Amino acid sequence: MRHRNNRRKRDGFAFPAPFTSLVAVAASLGLAYIWLSCRCEALGRDIKALEAEGETLQRRLLNEQCRWTRLKSPENMERALAALKIVMVWPRREQVVYLHEEPAPAPESGAPGRDALTYVRRGRIGLDD
Repeated sequence: MRHRNNRRKRDGFAFPAPFTSLVAVAASLGLAYIWLSCRCEALGRDIKALEAEGETLQRRLLNEQCRWTRLKSPENMERALAALKIVMVWPRREQVVYLHEEPAPAPESGAPGRDALTYVRRGRIGLDD
């Protein structure tokens, strides 16, 4: 009787291990590339939407600044006061207090935060009538 060599006979398909690992690495790199591409596109859409929203908010800000400038004009203030039936007059010259800014004194060595202070000198003392 002949001795059979079972080691050489294999059931199924033999696939080389280096080629398998190369295919696995290529597949994982391909999936990583696709994931990064999708993520970049999503971030691009988000950035575009935020830029559009920023432009809209900038236009609204400019409109509100223009509106506020119009509302605080002297003519509109007088109209608003008249509508509310509030009688006000402009102050007399002696009632106005002028403030002049003086340079901040040199900071003392040991007093933190003193250099941020600004002092104001009053020009005249006005009495309210």
